[in-house]
Amino acid sequence: MSKSKYNGVDPERSINKFGADCVRAHILFAAPVSEVLEWDEEAVIGMQRWLGRVWRIVVAAAERKRTEKVKGKLAQTDLRAVARMSDVERTAWRKVQETVRDVTNALSDTYLLNTMISDLIKLTNALNDSNGDNNKTIRPDFQLLCVETLVKLIAPVAPAMAEECWRVIVDARGLGRSWGSIFDTSWPEIDDPKIFVVQDIKCAVQIDGRTRFVIEIPGSMVEDKDELIRHVKETSGGKEWIQSKMEDESPTNVIVAPGGRVINFVFKKKQKIAQEAKK
Repeated sequence: MSKSKYNGVDPERSINKFGADCVRAHILFAAPVSEVLEWDEEAVIGMQRWLGRVWRIVVAAAERKRTEKVKGKLAQTDLRAVARMSDVERTAWRKVQETVRDVTNALSDTYLLNTMISDLIKLTNALNDSNGDNNKTIRPDFQLLCVETLVKLIAPVAPAMAEECWRVIVDARGLGRSWGSIFDTSWPEIDDPKIFVVQDIKCAVQIDGRTRFVIEIPGSMVEDKDELIRHVKETSGGKEWIQSKMEDESPTNVIVAPGGRVINFVFKKKQKIAQEAKK
């Protein structure tokens, strides 16, 4: 754009048409701050669609939270404990934490703001997909936590949109009377850096030496035997094979192989196992 060539774009016209948040997001996304931006008004529609998706997943998470309250279910605690997350939750939380890291780095270090917008869009799509297809495996409070983190991350880019979303989240939590600006809250931080390097592990669950089912466990859980046992019991396979058996008797021992690849619940005594082996 050049004043001498009279080809400048009136920012007020674009803001009135698309909104300040959409225009700002498009300017940051269209080109790095170090390069020339070639204005394309039609491309702003992409930012409108993105912010529209953000709004929809915020409203969906808030509505689900309110529905659970009506049903009388208790609020979930220890939402950030990776060991207590389902597979879908763990995948979603890893993506949330990666985005927190990348957006914080972009704002404070690299200033690659176009990449930052791209990361926020990817997180929005990931949360939208996980919340839609696997809604039953994601706790309402956890779903709202992920969405809340996303809204905080987009606040520097789309402040008006973020404030509207924040009001919806606060109301869903029952804190409407104590509502405050999203900019008065703390910036998201990474809970545990291990989540980036620790991958899920396939664990064969055995009962008296016989494999009954296979599950995926977070690698961070391997070192905590008690937490691993609790997690296995609460899976669908654990409820079918282990909890039902524990109604009649308790395991005499639980053996966890190095690396967490195998966990064996021992109910029978060694003598009985040896006798059955001879038969």
